[in-house]
Amino acid sequence: MSRNLGIKASNNGDFFFVSYSSDDEKRVSEYVQLLYEHGVTLWYDNGIRKSQLWEKELADNLQNCKAVLMFISKSILAKEDSFVRTEFNIAKIDFDKEVYIVHLDEIKPSDVPNRYKFWWKSICDLQSFEAFRHKTVSSCVYEILDALDINRDKKQESVYEADFRSFIEEINQKPLRLSLNNGTEYNYEDNENLHVCGNVSHALWLIMPQYMSKAGLVFADIHNRKLNAEITKRELFRLTVLSKQILSENGLIILKTDIGGFVDCKSFCDEIIGAHNLVGVITLERRSRSVSRIGLNNDFLLIYSPNTHVMRRLEDYASEDPDANGIKSNWNDPKYSSAKCLIKDIIKIFLPKDGLLVELYNTSDVHAMAVNELNKADGGERKYILLGDGDNAKENNLDCKRLKIEEA
Repeated sequence: MSRNLGIKASNNGDFFFVSYSSDDEKRVSEYVQLLYEHGVTLWYDNGIRKSQLWEKELADNLQNCKAVLMFISKSILAKEDSFVRTEFNIAKIDFDKEVYIVHLDEIKPSDVPNRYKFWWKSICDLQSFEAFRHKTVSSCVYEILDALDINRDKKQESVYEADFRSFIEEINQKPLRLSLNNGTEYNYEDNENLHVCGNVSHALWLIMPQYMSKAGLVFADIHNRKLNAEITKRELFRLTVLSKQILSENGLIILKTDIGGFVDCKSFCDEIIGAHNLVGVITLERRSRSVSRIGLNNDFLLIYSPNTHVMRRLEDYASEDPDANGIKSNWNDPKYSSAKCLIKDIIKIFLPKDGLLVELYNTSDVHAMAVNELNKADGGERKYILLGDGDNAKENNLDCKRLKIEEA
């Protein structure tokens, strides 16, 4: 029976062997996934079929692992015999491996059957972590990381790079293409507006060769995206790496976020684009001033660019437009309660009249309509590419090609 702890098992480099009972799969997966997110390489019997080689594969990985993480529970002691005990004996006796014990349940000496007494004595003499005494999985995992001498902050940064490499490998294994709604492959043409429906990271990867260094403005409103979820942080890392590739020499990446996502957005952009390329932070007041905690009544526009002089566009706008009072520090004008007004001003200030706007996580036609209205007003030739998780944009007779992502 194939097991799945929610991560891809790997025996590359220094890896840890995970030993556990299938009865505890759900509980163990919580610890394993968090360890993986902190950069710990883990191997377990995922996908092994009971053939003539399955015992050899287990033994080989016990021999080659850096150490063993063994999850112990009452369900193991309830069995007549457990393969966990066999793995322990092979690891210690045959290969002299370090074994770290994670106690999922509180087990008293009286709970241990006679058939496990000698083994239990060996278990109790080892480095162990009493998971059942921790209020959260993360607190136990941090204790494990410390025991393994793993710098969790450093490893947490590297896991995003590793995930990005896996993302590229996955795409290369299953090549994707952009197609029209009738299923035919899309051939790029200059000066077309596009709306690509599907995974944003995949869409960015597909348009990147055609639009390398061409985007004048990449905009993402991630205000409602839960950045405390690790998968979303990985997604944010991917989009930052890919967005940098399509950004023109004088282009900008603008991320709209609330106080909760501010740190993650700034951290990734500082690392990937460069902390010195942060050209401005604009504060948007969006809630009543009665909110007492600092930052909770604000959204923020984080603005990055390869050319740090582009912020002069904002300064020039503020000096020329009589309605732009206070624009340098705080956009608190009530008109910005309308998404279109905000987007329209951002495009007017930061995107040249012949520039290309790429919007990530598109869910409406606001950006497209803003571009069209500005072009009509000033004779501009701005173009847009909308990338969305689903085909949720309103039609409104927008002049754009609607594309979908398919396997090539």
